[in-house]
Amino acid sequence: MEQNNNRLAILEQKFKILEQRHQKLGCDLNLIEQEIEGIKSVDTDEKPSETSQTESGQLNKEVESSAELPANQIQQERDKVPLKTSIGSAEEFYTEFYNKRKAAKPSINWEKLIGENIINKVGIIITVVGIGIGANYVIENDLISPLTRILIGFLFSFAMAGVAFKLRTKYLNYSSVLLGGALASMYLLTYAAYDFYELIPQFTAFLVLIILTMVTVVTAIGYNKQWISVFGLVGGYAVPFLLGDETGSTAVLFSYVLFLNLGVLIVSLYKYWRLLFLSAFGFTWVIFLFWFSSVDPALRDVNLSFFFSTAFFMLFYAAFLISKVRYKNELIGIDISTLLLNTFLYFGIGYATLNVGLEKYHGAFTVLLAIVHLFVGQVIQRYELPTKTTHSFINGIFLVFITLAIPIQFTEKWITIAWSLEALLLLWMGRTKKLVVYEILSYPTIFLASLSLLYYWVWFYLERSSAATYPFINQMFLTSLVFLLAFAAILFLLKSEKERSSLQENNFVLSIVNTIVPLFLITGTYLVLFFELSRVFEFWEFNSLIIESSGYNNFNVYNPSIYLFKILAQISYSIVFLHLGFKINKKWFEVESLYRIGFFFSIVAMLFFFMAFFGAVQDLRHYYLGINDASPHNQSIANILMRYIFIGFGFLNIKTLTDLLPYQKSSIRFTGRFELFLFFTLLFILSSELIQWLDIFGFENSYKLGLSILWGLFSLALVLYGILKSNQQLRVASLALFAVTLVKLFFYDISHLSTISKTVVFMSLGILLLAISFLYNRYREKLVEKA
Repeated sequence: MEQNNNRLAILEQKFKILEQRHQKLGCDLNLIEQEIEGIKSVDTDEKPSETSQTESGQLNKEVESSAELPANQIQQERDKVPLKTSIGSAEEFYTEFYNKRKAAKPSINWEKLIGENIINKVGIIITVVGIGIGANYVIENDLISPLTRILIGFLFSFAMAGVAFKLRTKYLNYSSVLLGGALASMYLLTYAAYDFYELIPQFTAFLVLIILTMVTVVTAIGYNKQWISVFGLVGGYAVPFLLGDETGSTAVLFSYVLFLNLGVLIVSLYKYWRLLFLSAFGFTWVIFLFWFSSVDPALRDVNLSFFFSTAFFMLFYAAFLISKVRYKNELIGIDISTLLLNTFLYFGIGYATLNVGLEKYHGAFTVLLAIVHLFVGQVIQRYELPTKTTHSFINGIFLVFITLAIPIQFTEKWITIAWSLEALLLLWMGRTKKLVVYEILSYPTIFLASLSLLYYWVWFYLERSSAATYPFINQMFLTSLVFLLAFAAILFLLKSEKERSSLQENNFVLSIVNTIVPLFLITGTYLVLFFELSRVFEFWEFNSLIIESSGYNNFNVYNPSIYLFKILAQISYSIVFLHLGFKINKKWFEVESLYRIGFFFSIVAMLFFFMAFFGAVQDLRHYYLGINDASPHNQSIANILMRYIFIGFGFLNIKTLTDLLPYQKSSIRFTGRFELFLFFTLLFILSSELIQWLDIFGFENSYKLGLSILWGLFSLALVLYGILKSNQQLRVASLALFAVTLVKLFFYDISHLSTISKTVVFMSLGILLLAISFLYNRYREKLVEKA
């Protein structure tokens, strides 16, 4: 078999080599074919040259010999055979082809680019800035009258526009830049004539601005040059920074900017110029935020802030949508960033505006913004776009703001409920409708819902919880129940084979969610029922308290046994939860990791089971016997009976461990130790029972005499069982137990025992040792055979 595999590997390598040679020989075959056709066309009957025959024979020999080469010589032989073509080797052929292709590729003429495009744009910017600086100098030194300044500025601008118009035929790019600069200067001069010098009334100023905006739009579209709109419209945004706003009205300033934005909107109807949109977007929000941050919130005009921020937001939103609908553009990263920035800037401004005495409208404002995106999503759905990404993204923003509205407007319980249901809705839409954006948005919402529930638990128990609260009939339980039901449905969708994810199976986020959701669901279910079980005993404790008086003070006296009952009930509940979890996982899910986790926590539960006998179980017995109890409450036989119910749950946990053991990676190694663990548990319970009944009947030194005799008997029984089952491990364990018993006897028991008690213990243990020795001698042959 191994020889065949080696032969197969050699043949496969030979095949690959021949295949590669065949591909390289394609060039030679084509050239030879062309040469043959050329020879036929001139009707020559010459035979193939001797050289060609030699080359052909050499090639055939190479191919035939390659089939017999050993595997370690294949690559060496391949390198020895050069590939010949009519123009030389294959390497020379490809080198020449690459050089021809490189020579055919046009190179960038940097001199032409800089001289014809970059310099004129930089020049017009410097010119406009120079005009602004010069105007500022003239203003500060009062060299000429305001009217003269404005007239000179307009004459210069008209002259620049005239030159641009004359050069439009031969120098279109240069003409467009000049015209843009001229229009930007006219914007600046109109604003200065109205706002700084009050030379024209408000109506005239707005009329001129409208005319300038229309001229800019028409010329930009007519020229089909983005730079006209950039210099003409966007250049106008620099007016507040060049001239300042110390004397002007804020409403006039924002109205001026609003008219510029209308121009941007109109241009977007005809041209998709992203640079224009981004420039106008940046200038507008910088101007608005500069004013917004410089005004005292208490003195800020709420109506002015809302009106213009809403107008700016809607204009840019409209321009964005027009570009997507009219030009069928795909949604790219810069579009996503701009839309989100536009939306959240407006939301932040509106939220801050309402933050002075109008906080109650925060939630309504957030919902209103969400409705705007919902409406836009419905409108844009009617148009045919390359993909559904834009529609899904806008609807995703709607869901984001609905999510934000929940914590803004509602209390903690409604936040948890709303986010849980929203996470389910998003995931359902993402999986059933194959909308990746919705599915991605559902994942952070799942984490938000989980964190919200955790916060609500802490808040409820630290600030709102009361012992008088009814168990299972309270806000916390109902809220948690909705959360758990929603997460159960989410888990069903995640595991459904029918509704598979649109994301890749090895997606990092998806793998985390597939792990976290069942973890949250299991942990949440356990904690919710754990809390409510605790509340049952707290409610019982509250309703059974006794009010006692001491002088002028009253104080509450609680039944101490109820708290101990609660501890035992919590441990028992944990055991039942782990057992049911194992059954459910085995029947429906078969998740291997849950078997290992369940085994670990079952061991932890067993440790708490043992510890309870030194605490709660012992204290319940003492309260029943009247030891260390000054409480006026009557203690019943339930204090004693509760231990047997608790022991029953302990055996249930042992059953769970037994069922989980085969699913562990080292189950064979654990089997022997687990058997010892079972016998230890049995000895522990028997010892506890002995101590309890000796205490009940009033025997002293029960921890000494009784335990030593019990351990000796148990050791004897364990030796006998180990012999009968041929189990050396149990026999060794029994001897170790007897050794511990003897150490306890000599170093602890005899120091406080009476002479009679010492006699009884020593005689009992001596007889037990003789019995053990007899058993070893009686079954010596059997033990030797098994050894």
